[in-house]
Amino acid sequence: TDKQILNDVNKAYVVDGMEKSLREHEDILSAIRNRDEVAGTKAIQVHFKELEDYFESKYLRGKEK
Repeated sequence: TDKQILNDVNKAYVVDGMEKSLREHEDILSAIRNRDEVAGTKAIQVHFKELEDYFESKYLRGKEK
């Protein structure tokens, strides 16, 4: 994640989503430790989908995707 994106993230989103994000990161780490490519891919997709949904709702509200 680059600095620009981090600067734009709403602090309330970060605070409210910390526990969920921590679980997502734990899932990613567990998959890496277990060398489980399928679980790792799924965990990363889930994590980035959450971010994508957030940014779309914040920056594309009322705009065509």
